[in-house]
Amino acid sequence: MVSSIDDGTGSIIAALLFIAFVILSILTIGVIYLGVTDFLEKRKKEKFEKQETAKKKNGKKRKGKSKTNGIWAED
Repeated sequence: MVSSIDDGTGSIIAALLFIAFVILSILTIGVIYLGVTDFLEKRKKEKFEKQETAKKKNGKKRKGKSKTNGIWAED
């Protein structure tokens, strides 16, 4: 009789440990996913900001003097 009670308790504990393992695995995968997407978004944002500052710098340089037909003129 004692062995049948121990077997039932053991299987319940094994099932609970398996469920805990599955839940922690899903949670870990979710945290990794959020970390990767956050990193990629930051990198994309920095790249976009760098392009925008480069465009602004190029726009300011072009508004200066330009040479037209050998004559320097203001834009």
